[in-house]
Amino acid sequence: GVRAGKVDLASGKILSDVKLSKDAKTTMPPMYCGSGQTKDKFLPVIMGHQGYIDVVDKGTMKLEHRVSLEHPKIPKNYVWAHGVNSPDGKEFALWMSLSDTPGKFPRGNEKRQMVFILDMPALVAGTVKIVRETTLESNPMSAFFRGYYTSDGKQLLISGRDRNWVLDAKTLKVVAETANLPGVETHDFQPLPGNRYAVLTQRTPMDLAPGKKGVDGQVELYDLVKNQRVGKTVSVCDSCHKPANITTTAVL
Repeated sequence: GVRAGKVDLASGKILSDVKLSKDAKTTMPPMYCGSGQTKDKFLPVIMGHQGYIDVVDKGTMKLEHRVSLEHPKIPKNYVWAHGVNSPDGKEFALWMSLSDTPGKFPRGNEKRQMVFILDMPALVAGTVKIVRETTLESNPMSAFFRGYYTSDGKQLLISGRDRNWVLDAKTLKVVAETANLPGVETHDFQPLPGNRYAVLTQRTPMDLAPGKKGVDGQVELYDLVKNQRVGKTVSVCDSCHKPANITTTAVL
């Protein structure tokens, strides 16, 4: 199964930790990854296949709806669904990468990724209602991970494993697409307050020890006005591991 929880940020006290059952149709290991919310509901998205969006009441932490992604406009051959709410709470952005084989990565020859904007009131009531959509193309090794709206709701930022996208939230047209250095994976593309900059969380190949290769978790600043990276990446994991002589992979 999967779990959902609630924490008091002021005290750090765990207020709720509930276990939710796995859906019978989900054959790829389930996990919550991208998620959204309204004032009263928490909407975690199952990254596995077949995917769904759960609607959990914040007060009771009870599962109210399990919204299947089976929809005429949503292809069955996809991998790694993620999503997030718009700042005004009226919409929910859902995206996934298409794959030659449902739920499988590498994706084969498939190059497409799809973004769907859902009606939030319908979703909270248990129904997928698509209000607009777009298809992006890159290469078979690209894959959507987590993303976020800017706080003004004007842009949608989506990490894509080997690249990153900035979309116009209303038209879903590509504002910018930025490729990573070889081997570097972006898993988050999160705007900072003020919407001038965003943070990229990276999984970056590195030498952990002589003859031992691994991955370091790093962060990088992105300028949303110039649509380009700023400065150098900063190690979050290895910068602590090396002084402690820890030679294991750590990722963000």
